[in-house]
Parts: sequence; C-alpha cells; structure tokens
Amino acid sequence: MEAIEVEVQNNKRDGRGRQLRSAEEWAQLAAIYRESGLTQKAFAKR
Repeated sequence: MEAIEVEVQNNKRDGRGRQLRSAEEWAQLAAIYRESGLTQKAFAKR
C-alpha cells in the first residue's frame, strides 16, 4: 500500500469557490504568471 502526501492550504474561498487573497498576494501571482510564459490554463494547473 502506498502512502499519499497531502498539503493542506488554508485558502479562503467565496461562495463560487474563488480564492480570496490580499492585493499583495495577487500582485505576486500576476508577476510570476507574466514571467512564466505559460498560458492561463497551463499556469492555473500548476
């Protein structure tokens, strides 16, 4: 039997399941996205 590791994140979500983050966190994610060169779909899967 294999062990499964799960990382628990305390991400708050709204009624539609969208992540609630601070403006600073969104700015960091946007910068990482721009530097990645990935499409939105590929970046979201990461």
